[in-house]
Amino acid sequence: MVEKNKAAEVKVDEKQMQELEVTQKDLISQIHSVEIVSVETCQEAVDYIKDIKKQKKKAKDFLDFLVKPLKEQTKRVTALFKPFIDQMDQEESNLKSRIVVYQDEQEKVRKAEEEKLRKQQEAKYKKELAKAEKKEELPPAPPAPVHVEKPKIEGLQIRKTWKARIKDVNKIPRLFNGVELMVPDMVQAQKLVKAGVREIPGFEIYQETGSAVSQEKDDL
Repeated sequence: MVEKNKAAEVKVDEKQMQELEVTQKDLISQIHSVEIVSVETCQEAVDYIKDIKKQKKKAKDFLDFLVKPLKEQTKRVTALFKPFIDQMDQEESNLKSRIVVYQDEQEKVRKAEEEKLRKQQEAKYKKELAKAEKKEELPPAPPAPVHVEKPKIEGLQIRKTWKARIKDVNKIPRLFNGVELMVPDMVQAQKLVKAGVREIPGFEIYQETGSAVSQEKDDL
């Protein structure tokens, strides 16, 4: 008998959480009171950014301390079950492929039988029509279309889905029926700019000003 495992509980140190909350509220209150209007207040803002980084590191370290064991446990359990699930996925995929092959073959047989019956029916109707004309009688009603029913398999649904795949990338239009098919690759464009490229057709290369605050080694 397989024993039911109790869900792992994360025990959070409430005192440590309260300390984080109090420190953060006090820091935010001080930050909101800063007006950057001079070198001194700008330096004060930079120092506050350093304090923010320290506070974020404390919170992330505490979070990692709590979550790391859970992640490791999840990773171990997932690895334990992965071979079973992967094998069943593979078997399911193989069976579905074999079913599709069988159904395609049976559909060809069904259509061939339908065509055979249609021709037989057509030949019979022509004879009946000729006979009626010879006797100067009203022509017989045309026969109903021949249809051979597909055998029903309980639980099986065959879906036909239209899909697209690239045949010649050089012939793909950028816009087709109002849909953009060729989307510019911004990641590659940024790599070129970082590498020193300053002109790319269709792009504007520009500089954006930002700020960064480095931490002292003791704070890391």
